[in-house]
Amino acid sequence: MRHARLGGNQRLLARSGMGLANGLLPGPTPVLEGIERCERILVDVAADRLVCGVVMCIVAQLRAMNREFDLAWQLCRDGRAMLQSLGDGVAAAQTSVDLARVALLSGDLAGAERAVRADHAFLRGAGEAYILSTVAGVLARMVRAQGRDDEALQLTHDAEAAAAADDVDAQVQWRAVRAPIVARQGDVATAEALAREAVRLASDTDAPLLLAEAQADLAEVLAIAGRSDDAAIAYAQAADIWGRKGDRVSAAAARQHAAALPPAH
Repeated sequence: MRHARLGGNQRLLARSGMGLANGLLPGPTPVLEGIERCERILVDVAADRLVCGVVMCIVAQLRAMNREFDLAWQLCRDGRAMLQSLGDGVAAAQTSVDLARVALLSGDLAGAERAVRADHAFLRGAGEAYILSTVAGVLARMVRAQGRDDEALQLTHDAEAAAAADDVDAQVQWRAVRAPIVARQGDVATAEALAREAVRLASDTDAPLLLAEAQADLAEVLAIAGRSDDAAIAYAQAADIWGRKGDRVSAAAARQHAAALPPAH
């Protein structure tokens, strides 16, 4: 980006900025630093509406992690509207992941689910598989969070079917979302195996957000199995990872789940 800026290559500057923002979000860069760097990227790429729209939605997730929910929703709406105005259906649909994450962090799921479902249907109809697997996974998480396990389970199968073998994010997501559902259905052994495989896959990345979420889903499986001590440890590990990232919302939620566990027998 520095060389592109010096050389006046705006296209390279914009595309590099989008790539950097996409790494700042899930990677180890703390939330507040990520926000600051993404805001600088938005200044650099102001002339490129496609990149601006994508980066605004990324910043929306980071703002939501910092409990700035009103600003997060505004950024997400504006970024998606910018992409939709360009007529790039796939790019706009991809930001449904950002929309879903803001909704999961803020707890405002019902309205956001309709938009994510529309994007999921568009991607399926367009024959797009790479983004579809991630959108299906995060939609499954939204549906599960609203207590509709059977529907969420089917969406995890959709995500699994669409996921490339080397798409680690999608491979982690369908396992992690499915695991607590399977545990509630009574098959704790399968659920724990799914959750631990999700944690193992996420551990091989430098994406702490992915790892923390998988760790929290493992904790939920252990809690359902009645293993409160093990669940408390897993929740604490997830909270620690989220805390280092600066995701205040998720870290607090993990600590609350741990505190609510019944005493071990």
